Amino acid sequence: MTEMDKLINKRGQLKAQLSRFEKFINTVEEDNFDQLKIRFQKIENTIDIFDEVQAEIEYLSGEIDEEDLERETFENKYFSLVTKAKRLLKQSVKKSSSSSNKSSASAAATPSVNHIDSPILVTNDNNTVKLPKISLPEFSGNYEDFRSFKETFNSLIDNRPDLDQIKKFLYLRSCLKKDAFQVIEELETAADSYQIAWDLLNKRFENKKLGHMEEIDSSQSTDKFNFLPHHCVCNDNSSTTKIRAVFHASCKTSSDLSFNNILMVGPTIQEDLVSIVLRFRRHQYVMTADITKMYRQVNLVPEHRNLQCIVWRENQDEPIKEYRLNTVTYGTAPASYLATRCLQELAILNKDHYHVGALATRRDFYMDDLMCGSDNLEEALMMQQEVIEILSQGKFELHKWCANNPALFEPIPPDKIEVKYILNVDNATNFIGTIRELKKSIKQALKDPQISEYTSNEGITWNFIPPRAPNFGGLWESSITSMKYHLKRVVGNALLTFEEMSTYLAMIEACLNSRPLIPLSTDPNDFSTLTPGHFLIGDSLTAIIEPDLTTYKANALSRWRRIQQLSQHFWRRL
Repeated sequence: MTEMDKLINKRGQLKAQLSRFEKFINTVEEDNFDQLKIRFQKIENTIDIFDEVQAEIEYLSGEIDEEDLERETFENKYFSLVTKAKRLLKQSVKKSSSSSNKSSASAAATPSVNHIDSPILVTNDNNTVKLPKISLPEFSGNYEDFRSFKETFNSLIDNRPDLDQIKKFLYLRSCLKKDAFQVIEELETAADSYQIAWDLLNKRFENKKLGHMEEIDSSQSTDKFNFLPHHCVCNDNSSTTKIRAVFHASCKTSSDLSFNNILMVGPTIQEDLVSIVLRFRRHQYVMTADITKMYRQVNLVPEHRNLQCIVWRENQDEPIKEYRLNTVTYGTAPASYLATRCLQELAILNKDHYHVGALATRRDFYMDDLMCGSDNLEEALMMQQEVIEILSQGKFELHKWCANNPALFEPIPPDKIEVKYILNVDNATNFIGTIRELKKSIKQALKDPQISEYTSNEGITWNFIPPRAPNFGGLWESSITSMKYHLKRVVGNALLTFEEMSTYLAMIEACLNSRPLIPLSTDPNDFSTLTPGHFLIGDSLTAIIEPDLTTYKANALSRWRRIQQLSQHFWRRL
């Protein structure tokens, strides 16, 4: 046996070993996760052995393209199986941790003193369980300390998958003192109390704790100040901010110039939206996210902050106070450039250490929206993690995550995932039947208290599009109805190929886009009637007159003339 035959035989053994692992992992059950762990440890170094063997084969063989295909096939299969195995093992750890937490919570334990590093979990039978000791910071309500406290707490507690929501809430409760503790003092020990507690704390300390603004007294200063008018915008459909303050930097002052008039806008340093979307739609695994308060993470130099002042008060009982905005303000002319330039700088600084993430940060952001992806799931997960790491260096936090594969949600905390429950649909009978069946099912299921609570918190809202309502989409629904009407009248039961159907749809589209948008005039001196075609090509949609084909037999015509004959029969019937 030659050296080449030995190498090919060894490669075949490695491929067979990988196939056996694939067969096992596709049929593995929960009680075999221990065996999965052992098999995974054995298969983990297979890629290194294969790389050595394949390198020898490529050196001895002259078929470079064929050997490259062998390597690519093996590597794709290996990485896919490794990713799946890691995901299953991670799920088993979560389940075992959850079951151990339940068993420990149901067992009786000795009461202990509630220290900051050992909060007490009270069970349903009034017993207590002492949680593990973790050194945590304290927060007593000082605005300046809240940012560092939240970051430290998130890294120690919030990002730990082995802790459930109740334990996280108890750890958070043990960290709060004085004014901060009073904010969540009335909350009960429950799973949903953890998120409610953070919402209350953010609402109480949000703007000031981030260093967004600082109080000033312009009457006691010799500096010049520019005050920006602002108002609120309400958006009930927003999942994060229902009420948003909007600053009017384009409002003119006594000098007949606005703040934006004296600011330089800056160049365009990001790719156009069309390129980003087209690249996004090429990938098999895609994800989107949004940067939380992107502009508020970018500080202004102190000498420019007096140009961004506002008047504010927390409620009507307090006097109006003056504040100076310390960060980039949305609505000012250079805001988008300054924030985008910070993202570009983070990508440049990390291009050597986080190559994939730096490339996505530089190319796949449009303002604060991320749209990226990959054709390989492992690379998509790597890209996701690297982008998060890069942005964290600039204190940019990503939320509202959306993806087309469940594996891309696993590293993301549940509160950072975007979930849409509002469905805009037409009045087709299938949707009407769906909502009827959905209401019937929910009504039957509401007898269960857990389901009742879930449906009240996570209910689905159906918005049916009224016919011909342009604000809801009735305009395009009406166009689709017209398209179907002409298609049915002309084609009927005729069988068309894909190319023939595409041709005829284009003809129907041309007819619809030739309809006048304004009343027709009988005056021959008037201009030509305005149609949708004028907005598409700048002129009326016209075509060369075809010869009359209505008297010819259909089987004697080419496919193109057959389509013309169908169209001419339609016009003759009118």
